[in-house]
Amino acid sequence: MLQDYTEIPQNGYLNILMRTLKETENRLILMGDFWLCLKLGQILSMSDERMRARICYYDVLNVHREKREELRWISKEEVSANDTCLLLLPGYYGRYADVEESRQYRDSVKEKYLQTASRYSVANVIDYPVENAVFMDAGKPFDKMDSDIKVKGIVLGSIEDHSGNVFFRGLLDAHPEILMMSYNYLNENLFSICIRLSVEKKENILSLLWRFYGEESQYHGEDGWGKAEIKKFNDIMEELMSVKDRFTSQELFIMVHIAYARVWMKNIVDISDMIIYWEPHNMSRENLENYAVWLSGMDIMGNIINVVRNSYVRRGSDFKDLVKKGWSHGFNQSAFVRSLVYMEPRKKKYIGWKRITVRFEDLKCNPRKELMRICEKWGIRWSDTLLETTHNGEREFYNQQVTGFDLAPVYRTYEEYYSAFDRFRIMLITGPWLKKNGYPYVSSLEFSRRELQEMYEKEFRFEKNFIFSLLEDRIKIRNLVQKQISRDLWKVRRDEIMEKISLEEKG
Repeated sequence: MLQDYTEIPQNGYLNILMRTLKETENRLILMGDFWLCLKLGQILSMSDERMRARICYYDVLNVHREKREELRWISKEEVSANDTCLLLLPGYYGRYADVEESRQYRDSVKEKYLQTASRYSVANVIDYPVENAVFMDAGKPFDKMDSDIKVKGIVLGSIEDHSGNVFFRGLLDAHPEILMMSYNYLNENLFSICIRLSVEKKENILSLLWRFYGEESQYHGEDGWGKAEIKKFNDIMEELMSVKDRFTSQELFIMVHIAYARVWMKNIVDISDMIIYWEPHNMSRENLENYAVWLSGMDIMGNIINVVRNSYVRRGSDFKDLVKKGWSHGFNQSAFVRSLVYMEPRKKKYIGWKRITVRFEDLKCNPRKELMRICEKWGIRWSDTLLETTHNGEREFYNQQVTGFDLAPVYRTYEEYYSAFDRFRIMLITGPWLKKNGYPYVSSLEFSRRELQEMYEKEFRFEKNFIFSLLEDRIKIRNLVQKQISRDLWKVRRDEIMEKISLEEKG
């Protein structure tokens, strides 16, 4: 029953869990990352002190030695079938167990925990999602943060893939009022890092941070973190941490950005006049935007920016990267999924946060106008550095070609993958999203369900390159794709009908 509630928004799952524990004699067994388990144990004990004795930690893989009095440890022999078992793991964003197959590192770690637990007859282990309201609300500062570590604002870069992520951060890179980290382990995993560090006293924070880096990052040294950079970072962090013994996860978030900026030669005159631009790259934009819940309540300005791009051009850019891996048997379904995907036109609203949407094409064609609008929204001054793309002030950019203000990415149609009819079908299935963001669109209401079905049964241009080992594989993939297209077209139709009803009611 508990497994069914793991995705309830806000604190729904926590409430179900606490009610279950109160009405039974069951214990709550926490497994996985020790510091996440310790944090959840603290949160639950604060909710109800009587629960403390019934919350335990089981070191499944026998890898932790940091026993703490706040969390009771038990052995495998003590776990019973009546216990409720939760597995807590960080996202390990940006790390793969198999890069070629894009198999996530977290999946392999989870599999290891579940297999080991199963050998010890521990069944029904629930994979508890860490990025939820329980952890995001925990540790929010109840009073104002120390003025030495307070920034002017935070901007979440909610930019979908192949929509100018690298291009946009290149424009922001040299602005004197913006703090920003490169795509690296810290940037991608800062939420889980700060949540875990917040359970430690300051004397343990830096050693634990670099322990996480050593165990969880696969780019040791390649991301610029040498001995000299680590020492400088530690010196700056120790200076920032001199004000008190413990820090909330939100304070640590800001401190890490400050220290990072100073290591990479950012000339900071007044930290309270800076804004942090944060865009974890290897995660869903929905999860990223939910970080607004975590970072709210700090008496600072919060903004979310969405850089959007015409749907079929964006998908063509994605397709181009997919082709680089080679046409293969496993390629076929990915080609459909990446080309024909429903795009949710609605966005959540977060208390105290403002949102600005900028079109990729407008940034390329009218950069000064769009960037001045962004500066005004964020409350920062104009800088001519916004009109050039750099990385840490240098023009070499992530070892890849960046087109800057070259207009070719705006007008490219990717004819080699999509015919005009293919692009028309992509427009149909993304119609509400295109309309919301000011792009040309076609309404699905202009066609009957039968007409739509017949349209999507026709072959796409990219299918001519597919490789199948058996005819049955082609039929199987086609059937799966048609089911997904049918579901997505119903969503599109729902959006358009609801908008039509809304307009009629207003009229």
